[in-house]
Amino acid sequence: MKSIDERLSPKFLKILSNRGQKMTTQAIDTNSRLSRITACFLAFGSDPLYNINKITAFCGKEFGATCALYNRLNDGMLCSWGGWNPPPGYKAVDWAEGHICYDVIRQGKHDVYLVTNLQQSPYAESDANVRLYNLQTYMGTPAFLDGGCVGSLCVVFQRDFTPNQADKDLFLLLAQAISIEENRKQTCALLSREKEKLEKLTAAIGAGLVVISPDYHVLWTNKVIQDIFGQTEGKICHTAFNQRSDICPDCGAKNVFENNMEKSVNEQTGRDINGRQIWSKIVATPLRNDNGGIDAVLEVVMPITENKILEEANLRLITDLENVLTEVRKLSGMLPICSSCKKIRDDAGYWNQIEEYIKDHSEVQFSHSICPQCAQQLYSEFLDTKELDDRLFFNIDQEKNLIQVLCNGHFSVEDIKKGAAKLYGDPRFRKGMDSIVDLSKTTLELDFDRINDLTSFIKANEKTRGQCRVAVIVTSDVIYAVIRMLGLFAEATTMNISPFKRYSEAVAWINQTRENNWISADRIHPVAPHSDRP
Repeated sequence: MKSIDERLSPKFLKILSNRGQKMTTQAIDTNSRLSRITACFLAFGSDPLYNINKITAFCGKEFGATCALYNRLNDGMLCSWGGWNPPPGYKAVDWAEGHICYDVIRQGKHDVYLVTNLQQSPYAESDANVRLYNLQTYMGTPAFLDGGCVGSLCVVFQRDFTPNQADKDLFLLLAQAISIEENRKQTCALLSREKEKLEKLTAAIGAGLVVISPDYHVLWTNKVIQDIFGQTEGKICHTAFNQRSDICPDCGAKNVFENNMEKSVNEQTGRDINGRQIWSKIVATPLRNDNGGIDAVLEVVMPITENKILEEANLRLITDLENVLTEVRKLSGMLPICSSCKKIRDDAGYWNQIEEYIKDHSEVQFSHSICPQCAQQLYSEFLDTKELDDRLFFNIDQEKNLIQVLCNGHFSVEDIKKGAAKLYGDPRFRKGMDSIVDLSKTTLELDFDRINDLTSFIKANEKTRGQCRVAVIVTSDVIYAVIRMLGLFAEATTMNISPFKRYSEAVAWINQTRENNWISADRIHPVAPHSDRP
């Protein structure tokens, strides 16, 4: 009996051998193409336009084209953002009407647009490049941004070219890569604008910004920090700022990362780029992701070198004064009191506020409110709040010692002052009440000068308001940064202001200082204004 090989004809064996060689060649070509694509993507940089040009050049070389382009539609013009082997005299910016790429963009279909015999096609008349450069074949496919078609990747040939399915699949893949770079370019532009706004705001008040990773590396600093410490990005924070090999004592970033704190405040001393000793007040807060986890820590660095020098001098003076005040005297006898302002003169001849004098000489404690007559005298320019009735709502809970405020729409500094005057005039208001202010549906008219104006108003009403905490709910990153700056300014007063992006986080922050009088996370809802509402 003959073997299988002996029974097969020599012609059939030759066909099988040729097919096997062809399949092996195709597999080698596929692997080689995959290696070239991988090398192209690995060569990408941080600039999206650079990457778009890398993709365009790869496309032209891979298909053996005469020229390869990525044409971006911009205000009726085709602009070549990417180009490989463009011919002499090629116009990189031209009117879109009539060009083949413009038709590809208008159709906006995720498919390969192939045109052969260009010299006999309508494009020979409408697209000047067809006859000028003797083009025979065009292959293009669109690129997308935010769901809309914005450009076209194309290769042109001065010969006939018929792509196979593998060529088309690769071409579509490269166009998708360009779409990704388009989206990255848009995101980078938005981040750059937001970064510029933040730089201007913090530079105006002299505040430094540092972003620190969970492994304590410096991810980013603003210009204020760069001027003080030089280039520190990529370095370990305690080495870059304090020349330490271990984490700084009372490190704010560590408190946030390890203890999940919403705000950690500490003071540090170190040396600047010139070796001079400096002091800084550092406020560390978490930068959370969508799942609530902490991706990084933002540190706001306030220079306090001059204040620290004065503080040390004042500390010695205060120590001397405290040594004198060693006995508590009770109220007795006749008290000299001013018939106008009601201040009391003490034994040393100084005039004191009556409540301060009584508190210092007895066990009496005062709870401040404000009477209608004084409200009219102090806040007359702010008492007309009718235009705020449909934008400002608040609820005063005396039992919980809490004020809940809900704001809608646009608010100026004058609106904020009027709202505060309205609150202080409410008979249920008491000195020292905490507040939760919901600005999630609000836009604020705030800049550096207005922040100073608002800080002065906060300082002027310190005695009426008393020691309190104010949690502010925001959704805008810009307003978040502004409220944080306002909180830093207000720290010199008795008001502690902190922004949050979640209502539950604000409630938890308020509850930190409450032992047996915790508040719940129930929000207030706006009600229709009526005449007897305070």
